[in-house]
Amino acid sequence: MLWKQESFVVLRPLQIEFFRNLLENGDALSGTNRTLTVFGYNYHVQELVFVGWFYHLNPSLGINNWYSNFGTFRGFARPCPPGGTN
Repeated sequence: MLWKQESFVVLRPLQIEFFRNLLENGDALSGTNRTLTVFGYNYHVQELVFVGWFYHLNPSLGINNWYSNFGTFRGFARPCPPGGTN
């Protein structure tokens, strides 16, 4: 009930420097969205990479040995620069 009593309090996300350099599984595939229809509702989901893409696992632990959930990435990450995927 605390949320109801203090419903006008604005909570701001914490800006902690430590978390700025973490690996994000959606950044590698920005712009690769798919539309999935479930029970008549459309969902626009972004493709995400699996842990094997970051850690150069061969074969990948993902389904079908893919490195992303829709199969766009079929190889692990290349070192930066230039980056990208194999």
